[in-house]
Order: sequence, then C-alpha cells, then structure tokens
Amino acid sequence: MKTILNIGLTLCLILTACSSKSKENVESETTPANTTEIQIPTSFYKKLRGTIGDNIKLSMDLTRRDSTLSGGYNPENDVISFNLTGQFLQSNQIELREINDKNEETGLFTGKFTSSEIFEGTWTNLKTKQTFPFKLTEEKNGIANVTYEHLRNENCNAKKKDSNKRCSYIDINMIKVSLPNVKISEQINNSIIKRILGDEYNTIKEYLNTVNVDEEYHREVDIDFIVEINEKDFICLNYRDNMNDEGSNRPMNSSSYINFDLNNGSEIKLDQLLIPNYSDKLNQIAEKMFYEAYGKEGFDFQPGEFKLNDDFAIKKGGLIFMFDSNLAPVPIYIPYNEIKDLINAESLLLKIAQK
Repeated sequence: MKTILNIGLTLCLILTACSSKSKENVESETTPANTTEIQIPTSFYKKLRGTIGDNIKLSMDLTRRDSTLSGGYNPENDVISFNLTGQFLQSNQIELREINDKNEETGLFTGKFTSSEIFEGTWTNLKTKQTFPFKLTEEKNGIANVTYEHLRNENCNAKKKDSNKRCSYIDINMIKVSLPNVKISEQINNSIIKRILGDEYNTIKEYLNTVNVDEEYHREVDIDFIVEINEKDFICLNYRDNMNDEGSNRPMNSSSYINFDLNNGSEIKLDQLLIPNYSDKLNQIAEKMFYEAYGKEGFDFQPGEFKLNDDFAIKKGGLIFMFDSNLAPVPIYIPYNEIKDLINAESLLLKIAQK
C-alpha cells in the first residue's frame, strides 16, 4: 500500500510541475467558443483516453445512467487506480469525484462534452487545490462495443399491502457487448442474461412478466450494469441488483463483478488466474492491505483469520476484491507486484500484469 501512496504522491508532484497557469486561465482555455448544447444520451458507456496537464496520460471508463456517472481511471504505466462517481448538472456540466483505494476523495474533474466524443475541462487536486486542464477523447477501436437497452414492466393494479399505492416494477438497464466475432459476443451476452435470471427463469420477458402476479406485497427491482474497465483482452462489469420488497421489511441490495475474456467469451474465474493452493498466501497479503487501508479497529475478524471471497475485478494495475465486513462492503486493492509469485504463468492475468 505504501507503494501505491508513493505513486499517488509522485503523480501529484508531476501534475504540479506540468502547469503553472491559474485556474481562471485554465477555465478560459477549456471553454469552447461554440456554446451549442451537445446532445448526450441519458445512458451510455464511453472509453476515454487523453491527458491531464501537458503530459499525464490516462484512460477512463465512464458510464452514465440518467444524471448519475460512475466508472474509474488510471494513469497509464502506473499501478494506481481511481474510482469515479459524479453527476450531470445544468447545461450538461459534469462533476466527477476521484476516489483512491482508501475511499478518500483525492481529485475532481469538472467540465463537459464539447462534442459527442470529447470530454474536457479542469482537474483539481483536492488536497493542494491546484488545477490543471484535461482533455479526453472517446476510443472505439480495439475494445468491445457496449450499448444499453432500457427494459421495464410495472403493475399498478394488483391488490397489495401498500398504503402509498405505489406500482410494483422491474427495471433493467440491459447491457449488450459487441465484438467482431459474433459467437464470442453471444456467449458473453448469454452469460449476462444468465446472471439476471439464475436457474428460475428462461427468458428476460418471462422474468419481467412476474411483476404482473397479484402479489400480496409491493415490490421494486432495479438491475444495472456498470463497465469497470474495457480493454483489448478483457472486460469487467459491475452487476447491481437492488430490490425493495415490503414482504421482507428491508431493502436487499447486491453488487458483484463479472470478468470476461474477450478472446473466447468465457467468464474469468480466480482459480484460472492464480497458481494452485494460492488461498493462504493471498489471504495474508489481503489482510496486510486491509489493515493498511482501514486499520484494525471495528471489524469482526481476528488477526490471521482474514478470508477473501471470489468477488473480484480485474484492473490494469491490480485486482480489487469486495470484502463484506460487519460495517459495510469495502474494496481491497491488491497491486500485481504484491502477488506476482501467485500469478499463473499461462493465464491472461500475466499478460495484463506485464503491461
């Protein structure tokens, strides 16, 4: 973790050196002369590449859902990664907050799409308050094409125990992955559908129609997919399933990662990436990372008993696991250099880790 912090500090120092312009000058330079509003879809995924300042190159994965934005980015040739969360404001202005591996807000992107493919504005270091211009351009070649379809069915007429007379509904932001190889695309998309349906339903239509059942209690289901990262050889999705069922007396929210090998369409499992009998060593490394990020107080496990689950995301600089603590799910970031002895030499992960 110290390595990550040192890299983050190095990034800040480089950014400090890359520009001495004032905030006012930066804003005037990045404000487009043409003030015509760009029409941006309310749901999209974009892969963006560009620079902060004069020479800090980065790649960003950005997903929009209505006014909400989420995703992540990493400076190229660095192991450090940042999560992003933000929103569309008035006049298509965008605010994106940068969050590091310790859940700290470290930076802020403010700007807008000056064309359908260009996002530009100002990046602010939230610790030093220094600002630098950024410009990112959408990349479409060499990665999976990602589109969304909004699917919804609701029932406002059934007799339910709901004093507010709300409509029960199922709402799905269905993702579709497209590649030049049609069979690989179909395999990935069928796996995505299977994640939604489980073993209980055969088709999305059948699942949506369950809302028409005259149920006793009111039910709301929201399903969404966020692209965590989309690269030449793999794509990682965050699957979110949120259900509010009055019969259960509390909301049920789940979030999990799905990683796909774009060379063959198969879902990537942790056992395929690491050497046999990796668990004990990986758990020891993860425990060290966890303590360095969050401390030792307030968690319900004893030293030496820390165990990861198999819910992980592949990133360019390392793996991210979601650990279900007694407080709330928290991310654990493990750089590849920490687990280099555990990576299977014949797996896709070695190729990713060496880039």
